[in-house]
Amino acid sequence: MKIKMSEVIEQRDSLKSSISKTKSQLSSAKKKLKSAANSDALKGDVKDAIDNKINNYQVPLLTNYVNSLEVISQGYDNLISTFKSIVSENSDSAIIDTDVLQQMVD
Repeated sequence: MKIKMSEVIEQRDSLKSSISKTKSQLSSAKKKLKSAANSDALKGDVKDAIDNKINNYQVPLLTNYVNSLEVISQGYDNLISTFKSIVSENSDSAIIDTDVLQQMVD
């Protein structure tokens, strides 16, 4: 099988675009949750319970999602860099023959 690095780069760019959109949506959700927590629409114990859930669970969860997306993106970049260094080929238009690569590893 042959792997075109240009296709790998396109997939990485597509992934980064999706991550960017998702991060934007998560940011919007986080702002709306914080707005709900800061709202005066409710009072008393119910308001306190909702605020605590938002501030202690939901907002940190969204933050962790954003951090996870960063890790995924960085991991993909690291895999590409590692692959390029292993095969000693830095061209984004290279075509890698995986059969030859496997023979090199064995």
